[in-house]
Amino acid sequence: MEAAHALGLNLFWAGLIVANATGAAGAAVFAQVAARQLRCRSAGWRALALLLAFPTAFFLSAPYNESFGLLFTALALAAWQQNRPLRAGLAALGGSLARMTGGALAVAAAVDCALRRKRHECPRALAVMLGSLGGIALFWGTLWWVVGDPFAGLKAQAKWGRPELSWKNPFRTLESIYDPALPHWGEAAAALGVAALGVRAWHKRGAFWGVLALIPVAQLFVSGSLLSGHRIVLASLPAWIELADLLRNRRLLLLVTLTGFAFAQLLLLNRYVHWQFAG
Repeated sequence: MEAAHALGLNLFWAGLIVANATGAAGAAVFAQVAARQLRCRSAGWRALALLLAFPTAFFLSAPYNESFGLLFTALALAAWQQNRPLRAGLAALGGSLARMTGGALAVAAAVDCALRRKRHECPRALAVMLGSLGGIALFWGTLWWVVGDPFAGLKAQAKWGRPELSWKNPFRTLESIYDPALPHWGEAAAALGVAALGVRAWHKRGAFWGVLALIPVAQLFVSGSLLSGHRIVLASLPAWIELADLLRNRRLLLLVTLTGFAFAQLLLLNRYVHWQFAG
């Protein structure tokens, strides 16, 4: 956006175009990952449709970091499936630079390596861990260089009503569900659903896929609030693969789910555009 502005172009249009192009590329790669994981081409289309119809999926088209997180995480998953360590590590680096939830790749790789203990897969896991943690370290280092505090990003969350890091935060997260001032029932339902799908992914596909789906939910509990929870769980990509698998041969239920997701997305989009951000 800054480059477009420097060239005399409209930075807002640049943000929309770049986000949509990146999000489309990420969605295409994710569909391939889902099809390969479930060994079914139609499953890839189902997972793609479910992800893009989800109520907060419009953030993949907005000038947010979500589209970059989707692209790089999907590229890392594709490289993981093909056992290509260098590609997986570089993509994991991009995922962590895009969003903090990209760090889930490092945790998932570490847990998978510890449980499976297959030496020929260790280079892949190590590359993902180094890339993912390297992206976070680079981001924190940049903040340290620019503002003098590597954790300025985490502390700035207080401006949005999130508490500071504390052992009490998981309990505060639960309390935020029925907060009289700003209840988070929708976010709670999304987090609970994704958590259930994450457990299924762990059972069906292994620790790597399960942990990757569960970490964004855990991030919410560490933050002390479910604020933006239905956007953060977009990073739980294996959950959409599991949902696509669950809805296999259930066309009517799939149609109802997609319709419900899309309708809720239109309502949320209207709220964000006309009331929450624009006022």
